[in-house]
Amino acid sequence: MKTIYLLLLIIVTPAISQKLWEIEVNPNDLLRDVMEIPNSDLLLFTYNTGKLEIRNSNDGSLIKNVTNPQGELGSYNISGLGNSYYFSERDEFEPGNEGKMINDTIFVYDLFSDQIINRISFDIEGFENKENIQTKKYRYSFTPDMTKLFGRIEYRFQQPIVENYKLYHSKYYFYVYDVIQRRVTYFEKCHETYTDEHGRNYSRGFYLDGYRSSPDSKYLILNGRDFDWENKSKNAAKMFNVELNEMSILMTNENTSSEKLGVLEIKYNRFLNSEKIISAGFSIYSFPEIILIKSINLFSEFGLFASLNSETKICDNNLFCRVGERKENSQNKYYYYHIFLNYDDKNIILNTKNLQTSLEFSRMYLIGDCQNLIVVKDFDNRDGIISCYDFQTLNVENINSGDDYFNKTENIINFNSQEFIGQSANIEIFNSAGIKVGNLHNGVLSRAIYNLQIPELSSGAYYLQCQLPNQNLNFNFVVVR
Repeated sequence: MKTIYLLLLIIVTPAISQKLWEIEVNPNDLLRDVMEIPNSDLLLFTYNTGKLEIRNSNDGSLIKNVTNPQGELGSYNISGLGNSYYFSERDEFEPGNEGKMINDTIFVYDLFSDQIINRISFDIEGFENKENIQTKKYRYSFTPDMTKLFGRIEYRFQQPIVENYKLYHSKYYFYVYDVIQRRVTYFEKCHETYTDEHGRNYSRGFYLDGYRSSPDSKYLILNGRDFDWENKSKNAAKMFNVELNEMSILMTNENTSSEKLGVLEIKYNRFLNSEKIISAGFSIYSFPEIILIKSINLFSEFGLFASLNSETKICDNNLFCRVGERKENSQNKYYYYHIFLNYDDKNIILNTKNLQTSLEFSRMYLIGDCQNLIVVKDFDNRDGIISCYDFQTLNVENINSGDDYFNKTENIINFNSQEFIGQSANIEIFNSAGIKVGNLHNGVLSRAIYNLQIPELSSGAYYLQCQLPNQNLNFNFVVVR
């Protein structure tokens, strides 16, 4: 009987934006990120003020509010095993004498009780003696299986260390710490700063900007800049094999393809799973081989500007991301909204443009295997409201590829408009920079076939956009002179 009721409910439910819940927040609190706590129905909300909230994903109810999160600049890490641990580092220093700060302990907090459940502290290469150390700082992360701690440790010296006529002011090391065995299993010096005998200051070696683990905890990716003896730097990366406890050679543009090096840049790329990684240009590569699998260029194909960020998500074979559409007759001004795009046929399935009344900046996060959508500044455009919608019932506009309706022959674009007779249409041409360069039609469609004359355009790639009452059609073409 329950099955029958459920079927009836599905049949009669209108295809509109179904709001599941909403919460009210201080309008001055900008939501920084929404994270799902693994293997639970809990969500983490972090704000620009450093506030951390734990909420129930089913109704948005507050479970816990951490008003003063312990961590460097409000940072946090959550157990990949779903144990809901909150990891933090705390600075130990003499009041009024922060210059002598020694940060040598990583504290592990229980996310709910705020009780310290573990302390981790270690030194590299005999630097246990702190008398000459001005500052010691850990930078760290955990592998998803929670067995390894890794990152960068930095030593700055009050009095420079003298070695071979050089005065060393600081040394940086990459390390891997085994959480189970409670010991450092790998380390290597990656960077150092010093003054030579002529008083010149230098940086030398691989300066570690960022590091992360693959989802299966088998590889660690390191990237940053490599400084040579002349103090010149170039982008560089390394990969650490956790199972073999082995580091790859330093990779730069001199010994590695720019494609592979670019994919390993942590700032602009991220993992989809243990075998795939997505680049800033929304190209998907295999990992760790770094072989191109799929590629799409939102700018050249749709005239949309986009960048990889925390809101970007891949659901099966669909891409969800925030895009910018240039406003007509305006420089550097855009409409911002989100699209849901199929990677195989490159059709935009859904977009949220018509759901926002102002089209201003609004952050969105897909959760629950892409079933629900959390929106900052909701579709009614209210500040201080965070809403959760059923993503499957969003009443959003379909944007289809126009290949079935448009084709180009020499200087003519043929439009098969049979099924749109009686509808109004605005057909415009844009160049690869998103600037409108022509208008082919604006008015009611009264014929089954239109032969539209392409204006005098220079050689290059263009796209046509046909705006209809219920959908948009896009058609890409090239002009050769």
